[in-house]
Amino acid sequence: MGQEEYQELASFLKRFIRRFKLFQGIEGICLTAICALLLFALGPGVQQIKGFVPYAPLAYSIVTAAVLLFLFAWTVIRLCRGFSQERAALYIEQKQPKLRNNLINSLQLYPEVAAAREAPGFSTSMVLALLRTTRKQLSALQMDQLIDTRRVKASLRLLAALFIPVLAMVLFNPSWVGETFSLLTRPLDHLPPSKTAIEVNPKGLRVVRGSPVTIQASTSGAIPKSLELIIWSSTNERGEPAAEEKVAMENLGEGEFTATLGRLAKTLRYRVATGAFSSPRIPPKPSIRRKSAMFRSLSIHRPIPALARWPYPGAMSKASKARPSALAP
Repeated sequence: MGQEEYQELASFLKRFIRRFKLFQGIEGICLTAICALLLFALGPGVQQIKGFVPYAPLAYSIVTAAVLLFLFAWTVIRLCRGFSQERAALYIEQKQPKLRNNLINSLQLYPEVAAAREAPGFSTSMVLALLRTTRKQLSALQMDQLIDTRRVKASLRLLAALFIPVLAMVLFNPSWVGETFSLLTRPLDHLPPSKTAIEVNPKGLRVVRGSPVTIQASTSGAIPKSLELIIWSSTNERGEPAAEEKVAMENLGEGEFTATLGRLAKTLRYRVATGAFSSPRIPPKPSIRRKSAMFRSLSIHRPIPALARWPYPGAMSKASKARPSALAP
């Protein structure tokens, strides 16, 4: 008794709940895609400013991940959250005031009829009449009239409006996609280097006493603004440098530095340092030697005098004695 009408009401509410959840999912996906496009479009800007704001790639990656995870979790929670028939009935009655609470009353009163429980003031015939009336009212309703699709349509329009310019940017510069994904997936690779490597030249140099020497330093990694050339000529009992002198090196740009030591009079050791970073100590070089020692270290090639060229008389006589048959007329 009244079971058929109640089943139709329950079936209608189940269809409504499925449709309602579907639109909720579409709305969540659209919002997630819109935010993803907006954040993805910020990639070239972050790529340009990372030289001035070193930690911009890291902040960009963290914000993008946080926003997308929040929207994804929000969408999943909305889809997984329970949506009871009573709540669906109240929602429908808000959209259709002409139902006059008939739908929620039918849902709540029919279980009493099915249980055959008669209470004072309770009329089974009135409940059955209410079920028939509500069934007739719902049959005249369309599902599209009950679900507000304006937000979903607005989200789809906004998604399309954003997708077109982003697609144009990708077609204009395809490499931008890879650069942006690199910023998002490997932000630590774009952080400024924290260490400085210093390469010093010359090494193993021997010069004449009183000659100037130019020391060059090349830096990589975190490029410093200034370098100091630290020189010393002697060490203490523990082998540590004694009486160090510091000379500011000239910045040539692009990590290149130079300093000139004029009129060297003794053997020096040196290293280059900036802050907590330093080059290895160069052994006793440049080495200052006397001219005679300098000449001994060089290969001196002198031309042979004309009078000493082959053959000369002594050589000819020696050759004739050694090979008489070859010199015979």
